[in-house]
Amino acid sequence: MQRKKGAFSLALSGGGTAQKMFKHWVRHWRADIAWERLRFYWVDERCVPPDDEQSNFFHAKQLLLDPLGIPEEDIHRMRGEGDPQKEARRYGMSLKQTLPMANGLPRLDCAILGIGDDGHTASIFPNTPALLKKRAPCAVSAHPQSGQKRITLTGPTLLNAKHLFVALIGREKKPIFKKLFHDGEVDVTLPSGYLLDKARWPALFTDFGD
Repeated sequence: MQRKKGAFSLALSGGGTAQKMFKHWVRHWRADIAWERLRFYWVDERCVPPDDEQSNFFHAKQLLLDPLGIPEEDIHRMRGEGDPQKEARRYGMSLKQTLPMANGLPRLDCAILGIGDDGHTASIFPNTPALLKKRAPCAVSAHPQSGQKRITLTGPTLLNAKHLFVALIGREKKPIFKKLFHDGEVDVTLPSGYLLDKARWPALFTDFGD
């Protein structure tokens, strides 16, 4: 499938923040966004079937894609039900085929990231720092506690996006916010801090700042 002229590529994340965001978009922005121009991608996915409640795609489909009537041809999901290594290669190739290339990597128009309590973002965890610099567009990761396999975009691919939006919302996120921005400096030892520090024009969205 080739890139459609005039399309805007948007990579979604998962988790509680993303679910709140999807509900907000449908409730308040349904009539104000040209949804037909958007092509949906994912920054990461758990290696589970698409109808599993742990799937990032599952929640996006239930809360955003179906309510807005997004056609299947505009949805580029990571296939969490497949072999992780094969799917990482397939998705990386799909990105190259459907997105413009820049700096030797596919370029998304926008990637939206969340931040976990341990400072991870996408499925790049503090114990997998090599994924922050891996040149392949997509790679396999694993949750440090559960061992669950994940498919994730790599650091260079995320940093190659035209716009990088990071959401850190909810009072429960305040401890990681304080750790991430300790003494006015970004903690670059955390995956989320590294990307915020290296991104050209990152935008951080929070509902607290004190």
